[in-house]
Amino acid sequence: MKVEEIKITVPKDMMDIRLGQFQEYNKLFETVVPGQDVNEFVKMKTVSIFCDVPFQLVREYFKASDVDALATEVLALVTLMTKSVESKTFNPLFTVNDTEFGFIVDFENMKAGEYADLTEYFGKWDEMHKAMAVMYRPVTIKKHNKILGIDQYDIQKYNGTNEYAEIMKGMPAMKALEASFFLTNLVLKLRICLQTYMAKQLKNNPEMDLALKKALLESGPGIKPSIQ
Repeated sequence: MKVEEIKITVPKDMMDIRLGQFQEYNKLFETVVPGQDVNEFVKMKTVSIFCDVPFQLVREYFKASDVDALATEVLALVTLMTKSVESKTFNPLFTVNDTEFGFIVDFENMKAGEYADLTEYFGKWDEMHKAMAVMYRPVTIKKHNKILGIDQYDIQKYNGTNEYAEIMKGMPAMKALEASFFLTNLVLKLRICLQTYMAKQLKNNPEMDLALKKALLESGPGIKPSIQ
């Protein structure tokens, strides 16, 4: 096979890294032992994934020094992306293939199907594009609120993940990390609020405290899996 010129696209910004690439990257690093040096195979796969070049071309036509330099550059960017998500302001909007998507605006009134799909796919990186298809939908109406200085919008009604799951593989991975961080923090805050509320209720209502302890004792060993 004669290859005179191979054009590659090297990500230069965190927003250049797509969710589909990050999913492949996660799958690749599942095979790497923590603390182990990144070997040549992993470097070639890294370049193949993030520079959109078939692995065989990287293996046969790229100089070892170029692979090393590219892999180092890309992995530094990925590391920066995963570390900086906590300090970034969450922007609920992004665009893929000329379609603007917005983060789900109303968790309180989430429908059963939305909730079921989100809990099924969220937290599994190989299926995170499906979770993102629940959390993000095409924007139907948007207007800028000058007083609050924010964009207010409505999104398309949820009709399952099939329509947009594959498209979400092209979204910036950074947006998926931001959404995951936001949702995880939201759940933690809700748990803390619930625990604080329950503690106050039990303190002010001794009868409820005794009833709860009695129920826990009668529940037996089955209570632990339920709590988990």
